[in-house]
Amino acid sequence: MGTMDLENLPESLIDILRGYAVLCSPRNLCFPTALAFSDVHDFLLNRLLLNPHLTKYPPSSEYQKIFWKWAILNLEQLSRTDDDEIDERLYEHISHLQVTHSVPQTLGTRPPVPSFFTYIWPCDTGYETYTLKESRTTIENGTTGMKTWRASLVLAQYLIQYPELVRGKSILELGSGIGLLGLLLSALQVSDAKPGRIILTDVNPQVLSRCEENLALPCNRSSQHKSLMTQELDWNDALQESRRPIINDLLRRISPELVIGADVVFDPSIIPALVAVLQLVLEHSTSQFVLIALTVRNEHTVADFMRQASEHF
Repeated sequence: MGTMDLENLPESLIDILRGYAVLCSPRNLCFPTALAFSDVHDFLLNRLLLNPHLTKYPPSSEYQKIFWKWAILNLEQLSRTDDDEIDERLYEHISHLQVTHSVPQTLGTRPPVPSFFTYIWPCDTGYETYTLKESRTTIENGTTGMKTWRASLVLAQYLIQYPELVRGKSILELGSGIGLLGLLLSALQVSDAKPGRIILTDVNPQVLSRCEENLALPCNRSSQHKSLMTQELDWNDALQESRRPIINDLLRRISPELVIGADVVFDPSIIPALVAVLQLVLEHSTSQFVLIALTVRNEHTVADFMRQASEHF
């Protein structure tokens, strides 16, 4: 559970699998023309189309139509012998997608429905999978929190490289979104004899609800973690003396040993509240350590955060 066996699979095919699982545009994938037809064909059929995990938690039908059209077209162009044939199941699958999921073009077309995204990372036992249902648009229901953003992926990679930061620790995440880092933290802790407590927080109830759905998916190790929870947290409470006890009560309960946040500096207006929260967090943290990954969309915004943080810490 939570792992995928990709042993002896060429790196070029692993790249396609990882791209397919997170709905990467075929324009950004490299079809392995240097490999034998039989190897590529077997990969597309057995490792993608018939993959048990991706069958249960598939990419969106709209994406699959684009991907499989690209994959079959490139497969047909590979050199092959008279005995090399394309399995009918590949053609049947794309035909089924075209018929079953064709949507008439009308004015006011609704945004694309959410899809499963499966992130695949190397680990000691092969490849670990983290599956989430997430938005395929930048904004869903008025929030950007329904997507996994790049800073979360970078911080996830960092924590995978330094698991000692996580194992057995009480951890608080600020701005958790739909839960990628929560899945990772759980996977790193779930085999511990004494896993720590993990608290994932966000201000948006709808985002937290989606996060809870993802954490509960049976394919994710988070579903086995006994001390994992979500909680609504408004950073603005840290700026109001009357509401500050709400945050202090949470921090006293968990005494975080590690505090993390990804892509939490995206608007100058939230910086004072974030810095105020970090002040409270560090007062209650046993390690006085916060790990934050930021995307630099606007250099002035990041510089403003660094300035305010340095003034307070």
